[in-house]
Amino acid sequence: MKSVLKLSALFVATAGATTSAMAAPEFYLGAQAGYLDSSVEISDSTTSRDVGASYTDVSSYGFNYDSYGLDGVAGGIFAGVKFGLTERFYGAVELNLGTSGADAEFSDYSEYSYSDDFGYSASGSRESSQELEAGKSYGIGLLAGMELTSATRVYAKLGYQQTEYEYKQSWSNRSSYQDGFGGSGTDVEGDSYSKDEDFGGVRYGLGMETDLTDAVAMRLEWTRTDYSSEDVEAGEDTFEVSPEESLLQVGVSYRF
Repeated sequence: MKSVLKLSALFVATAGATTSAMAAPEFYLGAQAGYLDSSVEISDSTTSRDVGASYTDVSSYGFNYDSYGLDGVAGGIFAGVKFGLTERFYGAVELNLGTSGADAEFSDYSEYSYSDDFGYSASGSRESSQELEAGKSYGIGLLAGMELTSATRVYAKLGYQQTEYEYKQSWSNRSSYQDGFGGSGTDVEGDSYSKDEDFGGVRYGLGMETDLTDAVAMRLEWTRTDYSSEDVEAGEDTFEVSPEESLLQVGVSYRF
């Protein structure tokens, strides 16, 4: 009889621990902000360019670009549900919605002049500017975490993210001539356009979270996103664009 009572007590204790580990899910809502660093590879049929690394003349436009990268402030909100797996391990499903001011701008200016022995002369200039900007973003992630202490946890994240990138370009040409017989002329032409394109890809990262109160927690999170390539039409040309980004954010969440 004593053995039966001991086994019963052990079963109740085990069931109680399991029930505690598999407690009711916790819902949470939060906000976060940080720094986004992105690089974008752009290629066409004749030229490959890596934004963030040096590249040379682009024959289709005749531009010479300097090194640059997209960076800037990013932030947004997130919401999720957390559920216990064991006494120390837990999982969560999380949605996020954000925006960014990360952008890069580059410009080019060139002049030319020509003259001959018959009195003909010509001169002109070409000016161009381009901008690439990361915009609104949203996604879903799965978190797998471990309790370090009763108030501090670490986790890994794996999910899918969709982000909008905007490409802008403007250019102008100005030319003038004198033909040596009193004739002259001036010509000015230019154009501008912009294109928005959504890119989707895998987002993964690591984070740490610590409780400030019974309901409020602070987190530090790093993620990287590898977006798939997309064909972007810019004017009469089509480019293959492949963004990548790293994001470091600090956030605060509220459990309810």
